Amino acid sequence: MTPEGELRVALRAAGGRVSACELSSSRPDIARLLLQGRRPEEVQAVLPRLFSICGVSQGVAGAPALHAAAAAPP
Repeated sequence: MTPEGELRVALRAAGGRVSACELSSSRPDIARLLLQGRRPEEVQAVLPRLFSICGVSQGVAGAPALHAAAAAPP
């Protein structure tokens, strides 16, 4: 394990298909601490920089999440 923690994905297959997926993480939850209290446009700008794995997808997913939190259409 690294100081940054680990992200583990376990898949189970049955009949040639994925039948279950388990995710576990020992990574610290710094995103909540870094994003709390920021304006939505700041959050949208920071999200892709926080995650080294799929930063682009985190940024794309952030837009509808921020709109939903503000009860506004995307």
